[in-house]
Amino acid sequence: MTAALDELAAVATEMAQSAARLASIGESLLAKSQLSGERLKKTEVIMNTIAEISKQSQILGLNASIEAARAGESGRGFGVVAAEIQNLATETKEAAQEVKAIITEMTEAVMGMIEAAKESGTIAQRQASATEESAAAIAELRQVAHDLKQTAARL
Repeated sequence: MTAALDELAAVATEMAQSAARLASIGESLLAKSQLSGERLKKTEVIMNTIAEISKQSQILGLNASIEAARAGESGRGFGVVAAEIQNLATETKEAAQEVKAIITEMTEAVMGMIEAAKESGTIAQRQASATEESAAAIAELRQVAHDLKQTAARL
């Protein structure tokens, strides 16, 4: 009985150490996920700035086209430049919208990771606590078995 309890105690100790390590990894994953979420928010702010610049460039290109039309034949070259500004503004706007959609998807994924990391950490902490309690109970049983063994030897 003592040998079996010794083996059980060793297994319980190993499980407790593994559960504690799992909890630590979960905490690290949570911290990294939260950092990723913060960086995604900053990236979204930058993309909003790019979208605003694109909007202003579109307006600038439109105004330049109007001025080129007013200038007539002598403004034809300027009209080509104005059209290119408008094209670039449109392409920038479309690219910014695509990036924003990707950032939104990534944000949702990171938020899911954060929730999973929190849940995993909670489970790991409960497991570590339960394993420690089991190890303590096994240690008590080991002591009882040892005491019984000594008592039996005296009898």
